[in-house]
Amino acid sequence: METLRAALGKLERSRMREGRQLKTDIQSHLRGLQRISAKLIKEAGGISDRIRETLSTREGGAPAQPLNEFPEAPSWNFKGGIHEEVVRLRSHVDELWRVVQERDPIGKKVDFMLQEVQRELNTISSKVPQLSVVQLVLAGKEQVEKIREQAQNIE
Repeated sequence: METLRAALGKLERSRMREGRQLKTDIQSHLRGLQRISAKLIKEAGGISDRIRETLSTREGGAPAQPLNEFPEAPSWNFKGGIHEEVVRLRSHVDELWRVVQERDPIGKKVDFMLQEVQRELNTISSKVPQLSVVQLVLAGKEQVEKIREQAQNIE
């Protein structure tokens, strides 16, 4: 029995050590998502300004610039601003950070929150085909995938 207890103690310590390493790695990717969401917030403000500016010039007559001079959106086919989605994205990332701090089993919670983050990233990229936004979304999806891989190793 003593040998069994010693072996179980070593196993538990090993699991705790691995859990700390997984947590550190997940937190690193969460910081990446936080940086990406901060950049998307800046982009959201610029997009809203450009949409407003374009609509006001169209209402007042011919646009100040030909529309094809905007390579990131040749037809200005934006489906609207992305502010709401970016706010929800940041909220989901903050919640993920909170969940990762819990001591209870978190695997399913993390998986659910990652689905929500992925949904917001998809919505953002579908609403704004601007290159800088698409690049940020792709970087965000990469972080989500890395977290998802690690989350499969936690309870």
